[in-house]
Amino acid sequence: MQNDWQKYRDFFPTRYFHPGEFDEHIHQFLKQKTVSTILDIGGGAFGTEVLKSANAQVYLLDPYIEKAPDWMVGKVDENHSMQFDLVVCRGAINYLTLEQMQKINSWIKNGGVFMANTFLTPPSTSWVEREVVNQANIKGKERYRLQGNVVEHELIFPDYEIKHEFFYHDLDTYYKAFGSLSYKTHGKNSAIIQVFG
Repeated sequence: MQNDWQKYRDFFPTRYFHPGEFDEHIHQFLKQKTVSTILDIGGGAFGTEVLKSANAQVYLLDPYIEKAPDWMVGKVDENHSMQFDLVVCRGAINYLTLEQMQKINSWIKNGGVFMANTFLTPPSTSWVEREVVNQANIKGKERYRLQGNVVEHELIFPDYEIKHEFFYHDLDTYYKAFGSLSYKTHGKNSAIIQVFG
């Protein structure tokens, strides 16, 4: 899976990178608050594109991507000691362990904010399948199931298959990671989590 993240837009269904409610949440935040530094966790080869609208220095933390997009300042790794006004984790928090999430607390400036989107309802333990379309308008199949606290996820297209895993974190896990937080739900099972520094 590691090399496939470089070709995320080619291989993954288009719905994963179209702007959604979380992007709008970030956009509204950036309209109301001035930030000078932002950390984009798991933003991928293109970065979390709504952050382009911020007049700020944006850094990428993503071990699967070779270099940050040109519009960012650069990359950091998880052992960095920088602090940020805004830390964003779009579609990536479920790839982090509890220990990795706990590190985020030290990266939020006093008065800063961490934002992530996630799902709060556990997926089915039986395979769930749906038809999807990739960037080249080719139809394929996406399927997933929960095994323990791990979600097995597969994309099956005529010319390729991608299999990878990520975590299901319940709300208690997020409280263990961040102490205090606020969240709001949207859609059937999605939520936006905020942690204040």
